Amino acid sequence: MDILRHLVLENPLTLCIVLGLIAVAAGLFWSRTGSPRSLAAVVASGGAAVLLVIISWAVETDQERVFRSLRRMTDAADDGNADAFIERISPEYGDSASARESVEAVVRLGLAHLRADTETPVVRMGEGQATVTQVYRLRPAPGSRVALPPPYQRVTWEGTFAPDGDGEWRLRTAVALKPERMTPEEASRQLHRALPRP
Repeated sequence: MDILRHLVLENPLTLCIVLGLIAVAAGLFWSRTGSPRSLAAVVASGGAAVLLVIISWAVETDQERVFRSLRRMTDAADDGNADAFIERISPEYGDSASARESVEAVVRLGLAHLRADTETPVVRMGEGQATVTQVYRLRPAPGSRVALPPPYQRVTWEGTFAPDGDGEWRLRTAVALKPERMTPEEASRQLHRALPRP
C-alpha cells in the first residue's frame, strides 16, 4: 500500500510515463489494425494518466506537509525571522512548557547571530510522525561577529515532526547529531561561547 501511495500521490511521474508508453504502443497498434480494443487501451491509459495527475495535484500527503513545514522553517532561517521559525515549532514541543521556551530562546539567539544554508532533508515517515535529518551550513548573520569553530559550521540536526490539532506538521523534538550530539540547549551554550565578549 505504501508503494502505491508513493507512486500515485507523491511521485506519479513514473506511473504516468508507463501509462503514456502503453497509450503510444496501443495507438500505434490501433493505427495499423483499427482494432477497437487497442483504441479502448489508448483512451483508458491516457485517461488514467490524466486522472493520476489530477489526483496527485489535488491531494496533499503527510510527507508533502512535512516538506512544506521544512520550507517555511528554512525560509525563516534564511531571513533571520525567528517568529516565523518558532511558528513551526509545536506547542507540544519536548516534554514540558519549559522545553518549548528553551528552544524558542535558542532560535532567537541563533537567528540573531547566524544564517544557515541547508542541504536536502531526509524524511522518514512513520505512524503519525516523521523523522527529519538535515545538514545546516552555518555562517554569521549580517553584522554579527560570531566566530564558530570549524566543526560547528556544519551541523546535522534530527527532528521529529507530528501534526498539531490544526493539521499542520510542526517540530516536536530536535537534537544535533554532528559534530557531536547536542540538545538545542547545549547548542545555545556553544553559541554563547562563540560570541565575542563585550
